[in-house]
Formats: sequence, structure tokens, C-alpha cells
Amino acid sequence: MAQRMIFLRERRRASMRRMSLVLLLMTVTMMVFLAGVRVGVQYAAHMDERTPVFASLEH
Repeated sequence: MAQRMIFLRERRRASMRRMSLVLLLMTVTMMVFLAGVRVGVQYAAHMDERTPVFASLEH
């Protein structure tokens, strides 16, 4: 019975580690997604302007 309790405790620890890794990956994924949305919105706002895209390259 004591061995079973140790086994369950180890499984709980492994489960908590796995859950923390999943939360970390979800957080990073959300941050990357939001950064992409932000860049997309800025790009769309730039496309609405009347100036040509390469106007800054012309002298």
C-alpha cells in the first residue's frame, strides 16, 4: 500500500509538471498570435493610406 501511495504522489507531480508546461506553451502561443494580429492590423492600416508602399525608398 505504501508503494502505491508513492506511485500516486509521483504521478501527481508528473501531471503538475505536464500541466505547467502546457500552460507555458499556451501562453507563448497566445503572445505570438497577438503579436501577429497587431502586425496585421498595422499592415492593413498602412494599406489604407494613399501613399505608395515604396514611397519611402524614393529620393
